[in-house]
Amino acid sequence: MILAQQDFTYPASSLLLLSGYFLYFTGIVWPAWRAEMGYVYGLWVRCDRGVCIQYVTGFNHYLVLVRGAMMLGLLFLTGAVICLLTEMSLKRWMRRSSRRRKHLARLGQIIAALGLGFYGYRTVFINHRYPVFLWGVAFTGIGMILCQLSSILRAMGPIKSWGRGLCCMAP
Repeated sequence: MILAQQDFTYPASSLLLLSGYFLYFTGIVWPAWRAEMGYVYGLWVRCDRGVCIQYVTGFNHYLVLVRGAMMLGLLFLTGAVICLLTEMSLKRWMRRSSRRRKHLARLGQIIAALGLGFYGYRTVFINHRYPVFLWGVAFTGIGMILCQLSSILRAMGPIKSWGRGLCCMAP
């Protein structure tokens, strides 16, 4: 096949989904989400001078909701990645898997965005604090954005050449 006649949408959106998924996963397990008053807080642990302790259940009630949303988003995105890998290996299953992947990815993105938004809202506006957000929040947010860009690129449809397909993004 000639390079100009190939559909660039599928490989580009697949690459965005996979890289976004791995960044999102890295962000969830990262121990440092915010720094405040000499402590480093994450979703799962609190660290002080290199010593990390697990959160006690009930210590921060809002973290239960944020953790649940992040893990549910991760579950849906894992399903989308499994469907994507199945699409790549089994072409005859592609149509059913493609619909499942789109729905799973969208659900995962929405739930994860709500969880991350609630974390920021609860941390900044409710507590009236302005902590320094660290790499965990950055990895999670960038991963969600890459997954969303994957869905947008896939929704644009087949792009036969970069000149024609990306003209809608040009001013």
